[in-house]
Amino acid sequence: MGTVETTAASDGAATRAVARPSTLVLLLAALVAASVLGRLTRPADSELSLVWPAAGVAVVALAVLRGTRCYLPGAVVVAGVVGVVIAATGMRVDLSLVLGVLNAAQALAVVEVYARRPGGDGATGLRRTRDLWWFAAAAALAAGAAGALLALAAVVLGATGDVAGAATTAAQYWVRHLVSLVVVVPLALRLLARPRPREHTAAGRRERALMVLAFAASYADVFWFATGDLLPFALLPVSVWHALRRSTTAVAGHVIVSAAVVIAATLLRSGPFGDLPTPEAVVQAQCFIAVVALLSLVLALHRDEREDALAAHRREHALLEAVFAATGTGLDVYDAAGRAVRRNPASEALVGPVPGPLATWSELFRFSRPDGSPLDAAELPVARALAGESVDGVDVRVQRPGREPAVLSVAARPLPPDADGAPTGAVAAYVDVSAAREAAAELARARDLLAGVLDGATEQSIIGADAAGLVTVVNAGAERMLGCGRDQLLGRALVELHDADELARRTRALALPDDAAPLEALVSVARSRRHETRRWTYRRADASTLQVQLTTTAVRDDAGTPTGFICVATDVTGRLEAERRLADSEQLFRLGFEVAPSAMLLASLDPAAPGRLLRVNRSACALTGRHEEDLLGRDLLDLLHPDDRDGPLRDLLAGADERVRCERRVLRADGTSRWGSVSAAVVRPAAGDPYVVCLVEDVTAQREAEERLSHQARHDALTGLPNRLLLRERLEAVAGGGARALGLLYLDLDGFKAVNDAHGHPAGDELLQHVARRLRGCLGPEDVVARLGGDEFAALCSAAGPARDLEDLARRVVQELARPVHLEGAGVQVVVGASVGVRPAGDGSPSSPPRTRPSRPPAPMTSSRSPP
Repeated sequence: MGTVETTAASDGAATRAVARPSTLVLLLAALVAASVLGRLTRPADSELSLVWPAAGVAVVALAVLRGTRCYLPGAVVVAGVVGVVIAATGMRVDLSLVLGVLNAAQALAVVEVYARRPGGDGATGLRRTRDLWWFAAAAALAAGAAGALLALAAVVLGATGDVAGAATTAAQYWVRHLVSLVVVVPLALRLLARPRPREHTAAGRRERALMVLAFAASYADVFWFATGDLLPFALLPVSVWHALRRSTTAVAGHVIVSAAVVIAATLLRSGPFGDLPTPEAVVQAQCFIAVVALLSLVLALHRDEREDALAAHRREHALLEAVFAATGTGLDVYDAAGRAVRRNPASEALVGPVPGPLATWSELFRFSRPDGSPLDAAELPVARALAGESVDGVDVRVQRPGREPAVLSVAARPLPPDADGAPTGAVAAYVDVSAAREAAAELARARDLLAGVLDGATEQSIIGADAAGLVTVVNAGAERMLGCGRDQLLGRALVELHDADELARRTRALALPDDAAPLEALVSVARSRRHETRRWTYRRADASTLQVQLTTTAVRDDAGTPTGFICVATDVTGRLEAERRLADSEQLFRLGFEVAPSAMLLASLDPAAPGRLLRVNRSACALTGRHEEDLLGRDLLDLLHPDDRDGPLRDLLAGADERVRCERRVLRADGTSRWGSVSAAVVRPAAGDPYVVCLVEDVTAQREAEERLSHQARHDALTGLPNRLLLRERLEAVAGGGARALGLLYLDLDGFKAVNDAHGHPAGDELLQHVARRLRGCLGPEDVVARLGGDEFAALCSAAGPARDLEDLARRVVQELARPVHLEGAGVQVVVGASVGVRPAGDGSPSSPPRTRPSRPPAPMTSSRSPP
């Protein structure tokens, strides 16, 4: 009704309700008017009013103000207004003050008792018959207590001289105030109810008009024209008519109008009570009004409760009908013979037409258990319910005409028996669970498969946890990896399996709140992004640790809310150790590659550019005399001497070989070359393209030393001529090359020992050197002159003709050697001779004696003359 509003307290506390100013003014005016009206009914010989409507108005005012800040101040105002009005109309001030306080206290008591009634919840509305009786009881008790206190005050203050007079005063006070409360307050309580109660009225417009005419005619006849003590009760049918056909609020208004008519007629000395003395007439009139009020209100409220109950019943019935029709579960109601008397649409759709009694069902349907075994009609859930048994969730396989077989889950209950205890029927509910049972079987198969996967995945740890992070599922791999049994893992927190410091670092890395649970470090990413894979540390039962690659996935419901987590971990401790060793090995390789004294080159095996250099070390740069930038991208074969590019290295780059060793000349940037010992191999990594590793060791100095040693082993150190070994190699090489004309001269110096003895070994050595030069001068460029040892020489003539040509050559050699030789070291000139043997090739070795020997020249001679 808009009688209160809320305002915020100045100190910021909770808001409190205050009454609107207009409401306060209206209540104050009503209270003053009711008080003045009541005082106007005061007889000349009494201080008390015959009618006191202010009692009801005071209760209404405090009921409106209850729950506001004006409630208790309002009670004080009630006491003041009533006291002032009574005092102003001639009553003693002290008694006026007592009456004002009693009126306020009485109103407070009625409001508080009524508001605190059982089931009232602090409301002051009038909705049920029980509310009316609580209000009447509260009004009677409060008015009685106030009347008793008034009588006591009258005696104490000397307003009455005897106890009987005080008792009469108390009784009159109680009647006047009780009637005022019962007449005035119910209408206000109906109007103040929040929410407003539903009004029930059966009377139409014409009937309401007829009621008004009947009320006016009957009350006018009884209270203005007729006389007789019992005539007023003839008006009760009119009140009953109103109570049964009009709304309760209208009935409360009818009570007020009836009371006003009765009191007015009585005060005007008219009607059935007009012949009595005024006080007695008013008391009887008020008793009549109380009867009319209570009878009318009880009937109206009882009618409301009955109508509300009927409306609720109709709503429930409509709801049940809607549920019965709309539910997807088949619902059937059967009589005692098993005939379906009520079926819902779902039943029609699931089963189709149902024949008559239960005994005839087998003619239309074939029933069996889910496993296919027959099911007798007496075992059907409906038959068992008709026998008085309650059946829950029995699966029945039904073969319906023209349809696929279906598995129905059936529940049945017997209906209440009749008065004789005989069964009256049964109700059955059933639903098609064919798909559900098939899904359950599929789920069982999937569960078995999952169990097999979990048990078979011994190399992976699989752990399931609920939303709180408590372990609910573990596999054998988790038991093995963590070193503890299933019973020890189930129910544990996931975070207990992890390193606490690692969890703290992860919490900081994710910028989680400081008070975040450790579990969030594990699952916060998976909670938002479905899954996360990263490395974690597991703590085993023996306090050792494992490095694992852990994938955490959130399990979600249909709404997407995480309901748990699956953690799949792989032990990567060994792999990490292998990676560490590999990294160390790679580091060592890089260091070795860079500081190796041998040249190291990595070349591509890409078919589009085989041999393209990918990487070189400093030794390779030093060997080739080029910078690294100049080498990268070049062809490996371009670094070799043009004569050395074909061969093993080219075959390796072409894929014909996997590993080669050879010696090749390496071209330097300045055009010179160096000999290198080349070792090359193909590397085929597990990941990446294959390539060639080529190591080149500079062997130039070694090769030169070997050549020097080889030269020394095959040449005479004194004369520089080939020795016996080289002569044999040349002879074998020439002889094995084909049928060429070959000849062999065998020389032995004559008189050489005499020179040695006469002039010393240095002179002999110088003589041998002169002989060697003269022999080379006598022979062609393709002939080989060798010193066999001492003073023995041999000559291999590769272009020799017949034997006589060799003999001619031998004579020329002898003649050349016969010329004098000047020995500078000894300062003498000597003449030596030679014995020459001639042999065609193939007759023997160079050490064999010659076949012919020319005549010896004269014995050697010495002379001190200088050579010409």
